[in-house]
Amino acid sequence: MLHGGNGRRTSTFLPFRAMESSDFLNIVEETKHFSLLDFLPQRGRNLPFRTRTLFHAVVETYVYQKKENYLPLYTVDDLRLTIDEEYDIKEVPLCIGNLTIDLEDAGNNESLQAMVEVLSLAALHRLPKDVTIVLLRPITGEQTKEYIDIFERSGWSAVCFPRGLSLQLKRELRPKRQQQAWWKNAWNLRRRERRSQLEAAIAVDEAQRVVAPEIRSTRPRDEVLAKIEQQLKDQSVRPIQRKDELLFFPNSMPLESFSFRRFRRIAKRQYSMLKRKGRAGVLSYCLFNLLFYTTGMAWQWQRIAPVDPLVTSSSLTMILVRKFARVFASLYVAAQFIKIPKVFGAIALAPYAQRTTNAVSKKMNVSQNAALIILLSLMVMSWATIIGALILGDYARLRQLMITEERLVGLISLQPV
Repeated sequence: MLHGGNGRRTSTFLPFRAMESSDFLNIVEETKHFSLLDFLPQRGRNLPFRTRTLFHAVVETYVYQKKENYLPLYTVDDLRLTIDEEYDIKEVPLCIGNLTIDLEDAGNNESLQAMVEVLSLAALHRLPKDVTIVLLRPITGEQTKEYIDIFERSGWSAVCFPRGLSLQLKRELRPKRQQQAWWKNAWNLRRRERRSQLEAAIAVDEAQRVVAPEIRSTRPRDEVLAKIEQQLKDQSVRPIQRKDELLFFPNSMPLESFSFRRFRRIAKRQYSMLKRKGRAGVLSYCLFNLLFYTTGMAWQWQRIAPVDPLVTSSSLTMILVRKFARVFASLYVAAQFIKIPKVFGAIALAPYAQRTTNAVSKKMNVSQNAALIILLSLMVMSWATIIGALILGDYARLRQLMITEERLVGLISLQPV
């Protein structure tokens, strides 16, 4: 569309009509000479994609002091998605001032868990106090208000992670140096715990010394956004229905709690609790596997028939090996569907497993690790004995069938024609 007689083409996109030239130049100059993540280590270049996007929105909210609710730059869903996609989560206690949060005692308190994860995220990437307060804004509620108030007054000096940070970058996103350090300490639990504590203390100390970016004037930018918003409201454009307003994506309904991401967070939390049980968790989980695979093998072994040795050229050993592979594969597939119930059961059984380990260690005068190895060896031997009895029983039956068949063939050959 041509404007007047000077032959210049003007834009027909209505929101950009609201932009005055001075406002547009202010935004261009501001972006040209100022990067929002310059205050971070390596200017934020080492951040994963979702984390960088989230931090950019958080720092922009802080720098320009945005308080408008009609167009939030980030939400609780952005926080959860970033943490779920790019970080491994474990349950650790958090100390803020004279208050301590232990997620095992707090139960399924999602607000406290989210606060621990967000503070771990901020410490991991050295966010200063003021920016961290903005990052905590979406999860501020009645249950977390007391802790956040202490953090607002005292900052990072009041924060302590006694067992390390709650978040850690996924292995594929870590630098090679950190991956090598992980492999060195993979089998030394105490050294790994000390390393986690040291890294958490260093992260909190460095975050305390980082200076937040300067708050900048927001009037030109806010005027442009306000004019664009007003232009959009004035136009009779059909409103776009958001995903959470649709019937199949309920918001504030019971069905919203049944999501795959929520289920995955619960599963990760249970695995983290089981790992924290140490030897007792390993022993109880192995006991559940022993019961499952022993009962399953005994049941499936009777249901799945071997190949008839009279119609195949394979040896009895190969026939039984193939049957064992079929039975074990079916049980392995079934085990994937009951992993979470097994973890819940193992957590409940962990205290009894710890008592058993202590009793064996005291009775045989050996260390806890040696007692665990003895108990696991007994489990493996008992499972191998039961499975061996099943295999030998089938072998004897098939062998007897072949001998009987040979005798029948011999008798038939002796009959006169």
